[in-house]
Amino acid sequence: MRLLSLRCCSNVVGLVVVVAVVVVVVVKPLIAYTSPSVEVLEGRDVTLMCVVLLGNPAPTITWYKMGERLTNQDGVASGNGGHLLLSDVTVADEGEYTCLASNAGGNASQTTQLDVHGI
Repeated sequence: MRLLSLRCCSNVVGLVVVVAVVVVVVVKPLIAYTSPSVEVLEGRDVTLMCVVLLGNPAPTITWYKMGERLTNQDGVASGNGGHLLLSDVTVADEGEYTCLASNAGGNASQTTQLDVHGI
């Protein structure tokens, strides 16, 4: 949120003085609670949710698997709102996935355990 306040007045010599005050509110990210574990059958697609409820400025979302940062080259895609899509999952995709939301106000994270079952 930004608040702009302008004040104007004249001084004793007749000059107009304008004072501007800008207030910027920084809000630490807040992630909604989601299921701590997700189960999926091997070969299926799965979307891991990361719902950011608050944050100003808008937080950036970064995903990690077992502490290692994920990129698009890892065969994953971050979608709307920071959700993570894993396509055609295998047992190798099992593990802990962490969504990290960051902005100038701080960080928030949510971890989900993905379990893949063979068919």
